[in-house]
Amino acid sequence: MWAFYSLLVKRIANLGYETIASTKRTFLWGLVFIIPATALFGQGLPSLSAFSNPLNIANLLFLGAVASAACFVTWGLCVKRLGAALSTTYIYLVPAITAAASIIILGEPVTLTILLGLVLTIAGLLLSQMKTTRA
Repeated sequence: MWAFYSLLVKRIANLGYETIASTKRTFLWGLVFIIPATALFGQGLPSLSAFSNPLNIANLLFLGAVASAACFVTWGLCVKRLGAALSTTYIYLVPAITAAASIIILGEPVTLTILLGLVLTIAGLLLSQMKTTRA
């Protein structure tokens, strides 16, 4: 699905649409479809009192503005500049970035498993890039 989304983002960019505007529209359509689906198939919608809690509001703002919107806009710009195939290759860096961030920000211990995962992830990415540049 992510590859399909990336190809769609590239096609939208090629049509001349602005990345931020297309991301806003994508989010709007996502809400239009996810709210009824959640009401029908999920646990139901949260009560309105849940939105009066400042911590819930702060979490929703962070998730909506940073963890979702900013990331999707950044992805759209990346696809627009590098293309869908090359951009999708770099999605494999997410686990390595997450591991590094958990060590730096959260103070997680550096374990052999984490180091091995980082080495294998980066080696795989480099290997795929060598094959891509030769082809």
